[in-house]
Amino acid sequence: MKNKQFYLILVAVIITIITAYNTLETKTSIIENNLIKVVFNTDEGHYDIIDKAKDKRIVEKAYVEVNHFISTTYTTHKTTLKALKDELGEGQKLTVTSSRKDYPDLILEISLYNNKSYVVLNTGVVNHSDQKIRINKMSPLQKGVAYNKTKFESYFAIDGYSGGSLGWEWPGHGHTTAVHTQSLSCENNLMLTFGETIEEKNTLVMGGLTYKEFAKKAEAIKYVDHISLSLWCQDGVGKVVDTHSTYIPNEKFYLDFNLKNPFEALEKYANTVKVAQQVKLNHYTFPTLCLWYTHTNNTNDGVKQLDTAVEKGLLNYASMGIRIVPDNYKENNINGWFDDEHWQKYGFYTAPYETSEKFAKAIIDRGGIPFQYFQSTKTSTDYSEKYPEQCLFNDGSKKTGNLGPDWNIIGNGNYDLTDKDFEKHIKSSYAHLKKAGFQGLMVDYPHLSWHEDGGFDDEYTTTAGFHRKYFELAYNGLGKENSYVHERMRDSDVTLGVVSSKRTEGDTWSITPSMIKHTALRWYKNRVLVNWDMDAKDYTKVKTKNRDGIRTMFTMTYVASGRLLLGHSLYEMPDSVVYDLSRTLPYQSIPQTARPLDAFDLQKFCPQVYDYKVDKDWHQLTFFNDNPRRPTTISVDFLQNASFSGLDLEEEKQYYIYDFWNDQYIGKQKGDSELKQVLRPGESRMMSIHAEEDHPQFISTNRHIMQGMLDVKACAWNANENSLSGISAVVANDPYELVIAKNSHKGLAIEVSEGTAKWVDINKEIAKVVINSPSNAEIKWKVKFHENPRNMK
Repeated sequence: MKNKQFYLILVAVIITIITAYNTLETKTSIIENNLIKVVFNTDEGHYDIIDKAKDKRIVEKAYVEVNHFISTTYTTHKTTLKALKDELGEGQKLTVTSSRKDYPDLILEISLYNNKSYVVLNTGVVNHSDQKIRINKMSPLQKGVAYNKTKFESYFAIDGYSGGSLGWEWPGHGHTTAVHTQSLSCENNLMLTFGETIEEKNTLVMGGLTYKEFAKKAEAIKYVDHISLSLWCQDGVGKVVDTHSTYIPNEKFYLDFNLKNPFEALEKYANTVKVAQQVKLNHYTFPTLCLWYTHTNNTNDGVKQLDTAVEKGLLNYASMGIRIVPDNYKENNINGWFDDEHWQKYGFYTAPYETSEKFAKAIIDRGGIPFQYFQSTKTSTDYSEKYPEQCLFNDGSKKTGNLGPDWNIIGNGNYDLTDKDFEKHIKSSYAHLKKAGFQGLMVDYPHLSWHEDGGFDDEYTTTAGFHRKYFELAYNGLGKENSYVHERMRDSDVTLGVVSSKRTEGDTWSITPSMIKHTALRWYKNRVLVNWDMDAKDYTKVKTKNRDGIRTMFTMTYVASGRLLLGHSLYEMPDSVVYDLSRTLPYQSIPQTARPLDAFDLQKFCPQVYDYKVDKDWHQLTFFNDNPRRPTTISVDFLQNASFSGLDLEEEKQYYIYDFWNDQYIGKQKGDSELKQVLRPGESRMMSIHAEEDHPQFISTNRHIMQGMLDVKACAWNANENSLSGISAVVANDPYELVIAKNSHKGLAIEVSEGTAKWVDINKEIAKVVINSPSNAEIKWKVKFHENPRNMK
């Protein structure tokens, strides 16, 4: 009897345990891949993100927030798990619908992709009510507790600001990218990293992944033993959601914590955004002359400037853009009209190139690229009074908020891109320019199309959506991925995919360490998502007043940004400046930019060491002395990991180092050594670093500061015939020098497919092959060598 009672009690206990276990199981829903697990607590309305390799919760108790509605206050949380396939790959998506009586449903989408280390988050709502609702804020991740109970040694963070807002243009703004050591709240995205050794290193990147109707925000609040993370969309006007309808926008976020190296982590983020946002970036391989800075600014002078560029031989190296800038700050002006008649009326279109077609044709016929200029939704009083229904609030006399000081308010209001007649009109203006042959357009004062108080005909348009639409219309109107649409400045990344370039500075003719610093700290987006533009560069404005300063202007513009805008008339440009400029042309179309290796050295105002990794055995290294008055010693550790400002080279290898601008062979160093150089005041020193091979090899050219990356089209060693051969892009009447490391071989003979060539010994280790050609050509060359004595019996 006692045994029977014992077994009955035991069975009851087992049933209770099983029931309790099942109850616990139903409290969570899980989505996971081989790297990450996300666990959503369906009782409490929050979730954790787990690193499976470390079996550690990286983010805990994150919740969803839409306006003032918070998922942790909701009563039920239903989940569905489905297979997923999109542009990022295949995986799974967990959808959580949080419900509460008399409240809109909150929707959280958590996506994980096979073999991908990042989490993708998205938010939406279901409006069950009989009233429309307006969504101003949506957050898929609020106040997640990250790295709980952690000691943050060597903590750094980089914000994700874009553009280059200035306080006088956007009151309350004025952000530039910087390195932070404490809490950070910013636009778009952020990166945080900590740990004193590579084993202890942790890096997290999070931010916007797709953009359409909302700007994105990211926040990392640093406490003693944890970090509070938040990601959200925000909009002044907000999104109207109809009664009894569901709104799940494509406003996704990205979060990744699996890469230790902060440079790799941010580059991975940018490349993922590129795919998700479907960015097809058009690269500015050519310089653009801005006629506003030449102080002539009419079509006739634009053609003459290009004629001068042809005469000076600049178009042998790259094409050239010519940008007309029809800005007018009188009450009646060009804005809104956007037609040849008004460009003529205000003196910008001048004979014999008094039409868009004539000007564009003249530029194209000479090998150039014509660019135009619009002033966002700035108005002209005569247009807004004639067509008040095309203005915001259908009122041609109304001034809207967020416009800055009075000098920036031109005319009687701002145009409404959602007005069907104005949209039709501006589309016709773009069609006219495209038909004429214009390929590019600068949109100035973009803050004037950022309307946080609305006034749109279309009640479903958001502030960010309205702003993006302006650039979408230009992008589509001028030829989509074949166009060059330029946004002057704006902190948000909402225009990614429809702009080719974005300005990081206010009006300027010069280059400063400050410009270089905050542009270089955005290296991961440059040439991948957008081309950074540091505004005009005038060789007469350099601080050092010498050739080092001019070369630094051109070098650091190439190294840190993706577009060169020239800000001085070409008529007086000396031959020496033409030569130095030509060494940076063309700009590359490869989606990669040099890393500012010493970005986290807070003893430096501006990064001084920039590494462009061509491949595992070839680096382009730039040292930048940001002091225009004193020489500076700059160094880099060859062996140290890039996470800690090193080049991460191989210890057992030897590396050749060649200085481009000084045309000097620096020497050969082991992979465990330190390279140290003393730079002149304001000097930039570009150096190629090549791992030594067991046969002759090229290590530099004089054609371009990338020292062969763009001009050496092919290069190979043939052991059977003891020859080094290749193909190089040679410019007419510009002696082309190919620097060869002989590696104990002796030159025997040179062959070229055209032109002439000669061998010049520099020293025991180095020689040059000098090729001359009467025309631009890709020339095949071959250097034959004597047998290496070390290989002879």
